[in-house]
Amino acid sequence: MLIRQNSREEPAATASTSRRKKGKTSRNKGRQLEAEIQEVDDADDFHDFLPLCAVVKVFTTHSYPHFSLPWQKRRQIKSSGTGFIIDGQRVLTNAHCVEYGSQVQVKRRGSDTKYAAKVEALGFECDLALLSVEDDFWTGGDGIVKFSKKMPTFGREVCCAGYPIGGETLSVTDGVVSRIEVTSYTNAQAALLGVQIDAAINPGNSGGPAFNTEGLCVGVAFQSMNASEAENIAYIIPVPVVDHFLRDVKTNGSYTGFPRLGISVQGMENTSLRRAHQMDSGAKGVLVRNVLPTGCMRDVLKPTDVVTHIGGESIGNDGTFVWRKHERMAFSWLVSQKFF
Repeated sequence: MLIRQNSREEPAATASTSRRKKGKTSRNKGRQLEAEIQEVDDADDFHDFLPLCAVVKVFTTHSYPHFSLPWQKRRQIKSSGTGFIIDGQRVLTNAHCVEYGSQVQVKRRGSDTKYAAKVEALGFECDLALLSVEDDFWTGGDGIVKFSKKMPTFGREVCCAGYPIGGETLSVTDGVVSRIEVTSYTNAQAALLGVQIDAAINPGNSGGPAFNTEGLCVGVAFQSMNASEAENIAYIIPVPVVDHFLRDVKTNGSYTGFPRLGISVQGMENTSLRRAHQMDSGAKGVLVRNVLPTGCMRDVLKPTDVVTHIGGESIGNDGTFVWRKHERMAFSWLVSQKFF
């Protein structure tokens, strides 16, 4: 009887299980449908947040001069980099991406057409270049990259967009701001303000924008440290340097450069050294060791002079000045901000 009773109740249990499975399947399908709708609605959120449509790929054929045989040029080399569209129908990129370029072309994201470009201004010191592109490039195109008015602070998130090696499509990498200081620009060995980040910047990323969390550009990718020396160290050109370059080109019609004092200095952290130059106990500054005969300070400074202030800013014994709270910067940046 127990066996027959179980056999009679078995279909009922099976029907109950089937109803539960059907109900669960219906709920799963409903959730999947909601997720699909949500994906469609959110498909372009990332593009709305970052103006990735304004990031272009730059193709260059380089014809480098032959300094040993100046009557001829070296074999042509092709390379690719990144640029981005800014106000005034111009494209901003790195100088080393288009230097000695016999042919420069740009291509929009998602397009299969390359357009001829012309180098309007080239700044080797700051490693920046300004391009103009033929009229057909601007038809039907929209979107520009806007610059942030504030310098980023430590730990702020940044997002770098570009066309690095390893693929043909746009690549986006994330990181944070690690350091801000005057650093050496390898393209011309100039010392200018730079921002160190830990986002990946590889060959091909050069000239691409670095965005903050508001979608504004805080710098231009341009160099990274060799993996054999250190890991996750890359650099972007900050907005103050970019703004100086653009204002210089707009005011003078071409790039004139960043001013320098034309002197070599020595820190005065040694007490005996300060005493030898008859400095007061509270006085600070740097000692002038040499003045270039072609420099702008040749008639103003001489060796053994002590520079204590520049533009109203006090110079420390280590050659730095107070830049922001808890941050000091090399005094050369005070001079580089000026214009010729």
